[in-house]
Amino acid sequence: MTRRAGSRRDDSRRVLRDEQTPGDRRTLTVELLADGRLVVDGWDLGSGVSGVFGEDVREYEWVWTVPAAAVKDAMVALGAEPGEHPLDVLERSFLTTGRDPGSTISDAGVPLEFWSRLGD
Repeated sequence: MTRRAGSRRDDSRRVLRDEQTPGDRRTLTVELLADGRLVVDGWDLGSGVSGVFGEDVREYEWVWTVPAAAVKDAMVALGAEPGEHPLDVLERSFLTTGRDPGSTISDAGVPLEFWSRLGD
């Protein structure tokens, strides 16, 4: 089963990727929290992870958190139009580039927090 961006329309959370193939599962969601922070949350499980991190590692999780004070800069980095909803911007960025929007925001020098974990 594969669902891509737009599969769940919501003003606070969107599923950008939910893919499942034999031996692999990949998810990517974005969320606008009540306090104004943006969160990009990813999880990969299976042989695709092993191909990147080594055969003993089958799970990778990560979270990018954009502080509320940096959301405007993040939107500029992603090419937002005036008044565009942040989740629409994140979704469009993912659909256009196929890239985790947290990575794009980070590469633009916008301050954000990053957490990740390898393994089961």
